[in-house]
Amino acid sequence: MGTPEDELPDHLPLLLEFAARCPAPGSRLLRDHRAALELLRMALTDHGSPYADILCAVCDTLPGPAPADRAAALALARGGPPTETVGLAPFAATTPAAPSPVEGTGR
Repeated sequence: MGTPEDELPDHLPLLLEFAARCPAPGSRLLRDHRAALELLRMALTDHGSPYADILCAVCDTLPGPAPADRAAALALARGGPPTETVGLAPFAATTPAAPSPVEGTGR
């Protein structure tokens, strides 16, 4: 069953709570995904949703200028979110070697 049309998805309130409790990484996430937040704000405003004011408040707290219009927000969003690289450095994109035969089996 999907989310009713007049409710926000659960992940946004969770992200906002995370940003409130852990300001440095939470603020970074909000800044990194500003384009998506701005597009959501615009869509909610266009539909007259009561949640539009919440997104306006969130977007107003983010540093830097907001996209001038929907086309500018879409251009930002097309770049996609930043690539996650945390914890991936020690892992190479290679196929593991075949295991060697067990010693002492006579095979």
